[in-house]
Amino acid sequence: DVRGISGGQKRRVKVLEMAVGSDVTSMFLDEITNGLDAASALSMCKVLREALKAQNLVAATSLLQPSTDVFNTFQRLLLLTAHGTVAYSGPTDRALRHFVDDLGLERPRSMNVPEFLLRCSSSPDDFWDSEEKGMACPYTSGGMAAAFRDSRAGRELKEEIEEAVREAKQSTTTTDEE
Repeated sequence: DVRGISGGQKRRVKVLEMAVGSDVTSMFLDEITNGLDAASALSMCKVLREALKAQNLVAATSLLQPSTDVFNTFQRLLLLTAHGTVAYSGPTDRALRHFVDDLGLERPRSMNVPEFLLRCSSSPDDFWDSEEKGMACPYTSGGMAAAFRDSRAGRELKEEIEEAVREAKQSTTTTDEE
């Protein structure tokens, strides 16, 4: 142990050591901001993003109740329902549009985006105005996966995956021919 070094500083050093000091192409990080104050959590995510970018690495990170600033440091979001199904997967900056514009849910002005998205994935009917829309919420927590799959964001993800598979097959075919 090094005296005078906080737990957050130790955690940042360890994560960065793994990112730049190892021969890895991807990292899976679980709740890396837990126990950190808001400023340290944001610093951790920003430093991690820059280290990953510099090393051309990919990371999947689980976060528990991120602040808006921490949320905005990430490029992509995979949001799961309580049932473990995909409620949204795609660019972070398009997630709100998916739930509000595509699904018709309403975000209270007092609620930050990450909290709204998380709560939509488990209780979409809390954000549906049945009186205004003249019908009950068509989405359930369990049905959010189908809603995502059938949405514009779901179709875009499917196309993105299909393109990546085509490119991988083409790359494998080219390599095999050489």
